[in-house]
Amino acid sequence: MSFIEFCLYWYQKVPKDFVDGYKKPRGTPEYLSALDACSAVQKRRDEIAAKHAQLAAVAASGGVKGNAAKAELEQLKQVPDMELSKLEIKAQTALKKAIKNNVDPMVEEEKRVAAEKAAKDEADRVTKEASRAKLAAKTAAFGGQ
Repeated sequence: MSFIEFCLYWYQKVPKDFVDGYKKPRGTPEYLSALDACSAVQKRRDEIAAKHAQLAAVAASGGVKGNAAKAELEQLKQVPDMELSKLEIKAQTALKKAIKNNVDPMVEEEKRVAAEKAAKDEADRVTKEASRAKLAAKTAAFGGQ
């Protein structure tokens, strides 16, 4: 059994779950919630655009329904959605603030591992130097070079 098969079994996942995991954004909870808020605003904007497109299609057909759709479309265009604008401003502000404070957990882990490796290498270097100095002292005691 390969390691990947073991992981699939152990975590009760399918291969698609492992691949999709790499596509998910990583960061602080504030950053992730700000991304969610921005995506919610975009979803609302898409809904409004779809409604505009639907009304425009009905208005193009003409007739009584077309005139009603045309009037509703004009009304929607004239009145801006203030609630959506407020949400968008809040989401963008939160996202900018979160980007400044965002820390990718993987980057932090890589930094921590690199610091541990550097500390271990330094400890090994000090140990080797002490060993060499001890060996040089023994060599000098027995009249070596």
